Amino acid sequence: MPRTVSNGGEELPSDDISSRTMSRRRTENTHNSYKVGFPPKKGAFAEFSDGLKETFFSDDPLRPFKDQPKSKKLWLGLQHVFPMLDWGRHYTLGKFKGDLIAGLTIASLCIPQDIGYAKLAGLLPAYGLYSSFVPPLIYALMGSSRDIAIGPVAVVSLLLGTLLQEEIDPVKNPYEYTSLAFTATFFAGLTQFALGFFRYNLRSPVELADDIDRSIVLGIPSGSQVHSLLVSAIAPLISVIISTFCVYLTRADKQGVAIVKHIDQGINPASFHRIYFSGPNLTKGFRIGVVAGMVALTEAIAIGRTFAAMKDYQIDGNKEMVALGTMNIVGSFSSCYVATGSFSRSAVNYMAGCRTAISNVVMAIVVMLTLLLITPLFKYTPNAILASIIITQCLD
Repeated sequence: MPRTVSNGGEELPSDDISSRTMSRRRTENTHNSYKVGFPPKKGAFAEFSDGLKETFFSDDPLRPFKDQPKSKKLWLGLQHVFPMLDWGRHYTLGKFKGDLIAGLTIASLCIPQDIGYAKLAGLLPAYGLYSSFVPPLIYALMGSSRDIAIGPVAVVSLLLGTLLQEEIDPVKNPYEYTSLAFTATFFAGLTQFALGFFRYNLRSPVELADDIDRSIVLGIPSGSQVHSLLVSAIAPLISVIISTFCVYLTRADKQGVAIVKHIDQGINPASFHRIYFSGPNLTKGFRIGVVAGMVALTEAIAIGRTFAAMKDYQIDGNKEMVALGTMNIVGSFSSCYVATGSFSRSAVNYMAGCRTAISNVVMAIVVMLTLLLITPLFKYTPNAILASIIITQCLD
C-alpha cells in the first residue's frame, strides 16, 4: 500500500507529496536562474563606427599589428603596401631565369600590340608604349599576382576611344583629346584605388569575373600546345619587322599604304599639368574614367584569380584594386592611358614560365630601351599589320 502522510490533519498519499516537492523546487530554480541583461546603449557615433568596421574591416586587417613593437609594425606596414618586400626575400637565381625568359617573351608581344592599341584608343602610338613602361613597374611593387602581365588591352582601348571621341574630335583637337584621356585615366585609377582602400566587396564584377575565369581556363593550352603558343607570341613582332622592312624598301607609303609615321623617342614625359581638375572636361573625364576603370578592374581580377587558382596560391582582392588604382593614377601623371591585366600576355607569361612579378619589370625595361633607342625604326610600319595583330589577339 502507498504510504500516507499527515498534512495539518489531512492525510496525503506519498506520491502527491513528492510531486508537490518537485514542483516547488522547479519554481525556486526558475526564480534563481541567470537573466541576460540588455547591452549598454551606444551613442550615435559609436554605432556608426561599429557599422563602418563591420562593413569594411570585418576580417580585422590590423590584427597582425597588435602587440608588436613600432619597428615591427613599420615593417609589416611596408610589406602590406609593397608585397615585393615579403616575397623578394626568398627570390633566387632560378626564379629570375624563368622571369627573364617570360619577360622577354611578353615584351616581344606587347610592343606591336601597344602601338596598335594606342591607335585603337585614338592616341599616338607612343602612348601605348608609355603605358607598358610605368604601370608594370608600379604593379610589380604593389600587386599580389605572380602571373598577370600589365599594359593596354583591346577592350579598354576601344571603349576609351569610343567614349572620348563622343566628347572631343581627336583630329581637330588632338591636344585636348589626349588631355581628356589622361583625366579619364586618373579617375579610373582613383575609382579602383578607392574600392580597394575601402575594401568594397565588388560583388557584381567578381561574379562576372567567375564566368570569365571559366572561359580562360578552357582557353589555356597545355602539353604540345605550349610550343605553338610561345611561337605565336613572337609572331607579331616578326610580322612587324618584315612588313616594315618591305614598306621601306618598296616605299609603299608613296603608293597610299598607311603607315605609323613618327613615334616620339624617349621615355614618358610628365602629364600632371594636362589633367583637368576643373571645368566641363572634369565631369567628362570622371564619367569616362569610372566606366573604363570598372571594366579594366573586372578583367584584371578575372586574370589574377584564374592563374592563382591554377598555381595554388592566394591573391588579395583589395591589394589588387589598390595596386591597379595606384599604377593608373601614377600612369596618368606620366603620359599613360588606362592599363590593366592582358589576357593574351598573361597566358603567354604563364606558359613561358614566369615565377614572380619580376617578369613585368623585365618587360618594362625592354619597352624603355625600345623608347630610347629604336622607335624611329617603326616609322614605316603599316597600319594594316597592326590591325591584323589586334584582330588575331581578339579572336584568340
